[in-house]
Amino acid sequence: MTWCWGHNGEGQLGDGTHLTELIPVASHFSGGLAVAAGLDTTCGLQQDGSVWCWGSNETGNLGAGLMDQDSPEPVRVVGVPAAAQVVVGGNHACALGQDGSVWCWGSTALGDGSSPLAVKRTAVQAKASFRATRLAAGSFFTCALAEDRTVWCWGSNLQGQLGDGTDMDRALPVQVAGLGDVVEVAAGGLFACARVQDGRVLCWGDNTAGQLGDGKRASRTRPAEVFQLGDATALAAGVRHACALRAGGWLWCWGANDSGQLGDGTTNARAIPGRVLDRVVAVTAGGPTGDEGHTCVLRADHAAWCWGLSNFGQLGTGAAGTTPAPVGLPLLCR
Repeated sequence: MTWCWGHNGEGQLGDGTHLTELIPVASHFSGGLAVAAGLDTTCGLQQDGSVWCWGSNETGNLGAGLMDQDSPEPVRVVGVPAAAQVVVGGNHACALGQDGSVWCWGSTALGDGSSPLAVKRTAVQAKASFRATRLAAGSFFTCALAEDRTVWCWGSNLQGQLGDGTDMDRALPVQVAGLGDVVEVAAGGLFACARVQDGRVLCWGDNTAGQLGDGKRASRTRPAEVFQLGDATALAAGVRHACALRAGGWLWCWGANDSGQLGDGTTNARAIPGRVLDRVVAVTAGGPTGDEGHTCVLRADHAAWCWGLSNFGQLGTGAAGTTPAPVGLPLLCR
């Protein structure tokens, strides 16, 4: 069973309605292996490798060949072979084929060489010279982890978020400079981060809120190491903040904090990581625009906790508003 909550103006909760929900409700996408949520579109991966999306279709980001119709019900993406992963960005989505191919639909960050203004309403294959093992989607760009543990990105590059040492947009994948032995990549609003085998985390792109975690506020077109974070086991990136799960189950976060998305009880931004919560086994970070955002985790007892902005109930706690410290989701099935 898939449970969703928060804003539902475009049907992104997938429950067949457009009603915003302050607590989790059952989506009509069931039996899936994974779900990925974007700004106002959600996609899921089924056990047979098919990909389904629901919510906004303004730029073809449902991938079902529909024109401009939003859908509060899951619709199947057209053109994707058996998939192993799905990710959703600001106005596009991508799927990782089980054979390592990359398929995208929507606009801006498709990787097939088309114009950023082009809208693809069914999936097209990115022109990659590598076999991918994982994908990450930012607001207007996409990154892929290749089999040789290098990272490749494409799409908008306004703040250097493609990591190739330039601020030039790229319609085809380019390699992130100076990165190797990468085991995980996460994409935020206009920045991205990578975790390498030895536990270090490096980030690049927009740094105006300190989301690169290097103690500074200058944006970078090449990866820079996050301050004193040498034992990371997982990553998550929001619009302008990021979090890392460290060995032992402690969560650390950094970057923008206007909505309390860092979970430290304040609304003060941090340019270096700060400790938040223990016994964490998984983390995800999101947010609509600007400095707004929220973070959710799964803890070792299978309870979900969230914090940050909840103007549309995106924390799932039954209340709207800003919560700068972790709170448990009371009605989420475990």
